[in-house]
Amino acid sequence: MLIVFTVVSVSITGSPSTGVRFTNVFVCCLRIDIFSLAGAIIFTIIAVLSIMSYFGFRSRIPLASLLLQVVMDVSKHHTSVYAVAFAALFVQAALSVFVWTLVSSTLLFF
Repeated sequence: MLIVFTVVSVSITGSPSTGVRFTNVFVCCLRIDIFSLAGAIIFTIIAVLSIMSYFGFRSRIPLASLLLQVVMDVSKHHTSVYAVAFAALFVQAALSVFVWTLVSSTLLFF
């Protein structure tokens, strides 16, 4: 039901961030409806903070779109960026497997 509300609110407002704010408000109402007061209070705080933060973020949207365009232009020109990113991804995955194997074997040993 929450996903359906998100899709409807995004299609009505035309903005995913506005849809997220409306989803937070919807979760507040849903929590109050099922008598979960702790969840309603927490999501009310989150909804109020997200609505208040929108006005601070709104002025930075043109800068973010310009930076994204510059990054895409650079990555089109220098395609080795993708190779470095995938190499770093595989190194990070291997390191993660190594660390978790080490932690789990240490826990099993003791």
